[in-house]
Amino acid sequence: YIYYDYYSDSLVDFSLRKETRVDDKDRIYIEALIDNKKRLFEKKVYYYNDDDKIIEIKQYDMVKRENSEKYEIPIRVHTYEYE
Repeated sequence: YIYYDYYSDSLVDFSLRKETRVDDKDRIYIEALIDNKKRLFEKKVYYYNDDDKIIEIKQYDMVKRENSEKYEIPIRVHTYEYE
């Protein structure tokens, strides 16, 4: 399934669409922020363990990629551990 949330400023000069994709267990799998020109700003990918707990979130920053000379995609990784 795919869910959409829409955000804009008061003048509607800038708007974003948040696209959330869920897997067959209804867990968030991918979140993407897309502007009104259909450019991808940010993407988060969620990973789960066998107990359906988040073990890792990878956050891709597409804006910084455009500003880089090598077009490398900066990635921020959040990892979670449970007892």
